[in-house]
Amino acid sequence: MSYWKNILFTFAAVMLPFAVLALAEGVLRVTGLESERQELFIPAGDDDTMVVINPAFAGRYFSGFTPDTAPQPFRKDKPEGTRRFFVLGGSSAAGFPYNFYYGFPAKLEEMLQKVHPGEHVEVINLAMTAVNSYTLRDFHRRLAEFDPDGILIYAGHNEYYGAYGAGVVPGWMRPRWVRRSVLSLQDLHLVSLVTRLFRDTGDTDAAWSPDAGDRGAGGTGDGFRRSDDGHDEPAARTLMARMAADRLVRHDEPRFREGIRHFENNISDILSTFQDGEVPVYLSTVVSNKAGQRPLGDDATADSLFAKAKTFNPEQEPDSVRKYFSAARDQDPLRFRAPEDVNQTIRELSRKDGVYLVDAHEISASGGLLPFAPSYFTDHLHLDYRGYALVAEAFGRTIREHGGFRFKKTAHNDSGPVTAQPDPLEEQIVDYTLGLLKSDFPFVRDPEEQKPQKWARQRLEELRASADPASQAALAYITGQVTLADAHARLAGTYRSADQHVSALRSLRALQYLQPLNPDLDRMILDYIAEIADMPDAGSGEEMPASEDEPTTVRATIWQESFPLLVRLKAQSFDERAWPLIVDNLIRSEQFETARYWLESWETLQPDALLYWYFAQWHIRQGQSGEAQPYFREYYRRVR
Repeated sequence: MSYWKNILFTFAAVMLPFAVLALAEGVLRVTGLESERQELFIPAGDDDTMVVINPAFAGRYFSGFTPDTAPQPFRKDKPEGTRRFFVLGGSSAAGFPYNFYYGFPAKLEEMLQKVHPGEHVEVINLAMTAVNSYTLRDFHRRLAEFDPDGILIYAGHNEYYGAYGAGVVPGWMRPRWVRRSVLSLQDLHLVSLVTRLFRDTGDTDAAWSPDAGDRGAGGTGDGFRRSDDGHDEPAARTLMARMAADRLVRHDEPRFREGIRHFENNISDILSTFQDGEVPVYLSTVVSNKAGQRPLGDDATADSLFAKAKTFNPEQEPDSVRKYFSAARDQDPLRFRAPEDVNQTIRELSRKDGVYLVDAHEISASGGLLPFAPSYFTDHLHLDYRGYALVAEAFGRTIREHGGFRFKKTAHNDSGPVTAQPDPLEEQIVDYTLGLLKSDFPFVRDPEEQKPQKWARQRLEELRASADPASQAALAYITGQVTLADAHARLAGTYRSADQHVSALRSLRALQYLQPLNPDLDRMILDYIAEIADMPDAGSGEEMPASEDEPTTVRATIWQESFPLLVRLKAQSFDERAWPLIVDNLIRSEQFETARYWLESWETLQPDALLYWYFAQWHIRQGQSGEAQPYFREYYRRVR
């Protein structure tokens, strides 16, 4: 009897801790504690049919900050006639140094919606700063229930310094199965709670929460803390500096190959999941600034290769230029830029069934291929708004070839990349973000010259002294006095009162992305566009500089800025007045093929008398007076 008692006692002693942990997990689940960190998507406001990415979800991956996410609500149950794409990736896919609505996913959505008026196209940006293939693998399975029509992946830069990256994990986490297990355990509420409490009681300098200056998803992690005297104090170091410090990964180290191998395995797992669900994946190579960014790490070989590349003539010896700039990037031991091995892995993975390659590395830009056109980059690897438009066009071209859209390719003949300039507030914030980023390591190698706090104070004083309304709005936003939406709302009103309609429209575009479920805002935007639709240049209080890439008249620029707003409002089935404004826009800008598809879609969905007036105008503007007459007759018959 005593023998069996000992057995039972030992068993109970062993199982008791597990029972206690299970009880604690059950209590946390019942009470809802930590539940906000467990769901990738949460209800959007009071409408439980709409969901949006959970901003707290990314907290499971980081200590010290939570990256911003794109607030793009969508219907949990996909409506008929909707094409839904999810975008996975890091800060480049998120749009850094801009807000998400200037990144390539937003431009791609506008581009596809423009030429597919009969369908509602959603390109939902799930990208976040500093995430890598481990993070993407962790949450990609949560997407299947939302019935995606395609998955877009632009990732590879963060394999060494991103969350759970090969260059930052401690030795015991080096094996891939350990990292995967740790991430899986985050699904337990108890583990999530303990992890959060541990992080919150850690190093206070690294654990403060970035605020307005973070550019959140931009990757600098530069916020403001309230000091004892009540003033806003810029952060001591940028996130990029804190992430890497002296964690060099040289080309001949085991960690280098480990990063490539784990990237291949993680992305392969993601592809297999969507292959099983018969969801196409559009997998892109990643670009970085090879010609305009010297090696970030202090390495003699990398510096020598970079210097040698600059001795060749790009027009006469392009192959040598590319060879040595690429070699310099690959030898750079500070691995914020993905080495060529990552792109080669991506190309090999794209051979799988149901996977389509978007080779961003082969995109042509003015001055050469995109990686060797430094004017298209804002820093070491993030593109400017023109570069993101080119990436959007590359994705759009591949999706149109393989995505099954029913419209003919001729509809795309006059649909180039959307390259509208950022709004005035965005330009100020981007200037601040990049200036702060480049005032610290690794852009400044000498520790004595790394003075981000000094740079930030000086720049804020310049904004404070400026009479420009965008500068004042940027100051208020960066220091946390107003939200970004409030700043844009005030600016839009200021510009509208001053008859600066182009700037007002750019601010309203940003505001509509930030408040996509605000019907009052949508009505106001549509009323405003209708009001200024026929306004001559003389009626505007702004002058447009001559440029090869931008319209030279206020009238043309107003149409350019109005169009994406109108398309978004029409895509949301908001107001039938959007139909004539869109078609008129396309006909005036002589985009006749796209205008024809909008007219045909209008005729199918909401035919009315005005439709036939614009059919007639479509023919008249192309010199087809005879073809226009039947449409004029039908218009007058209907209005009588």
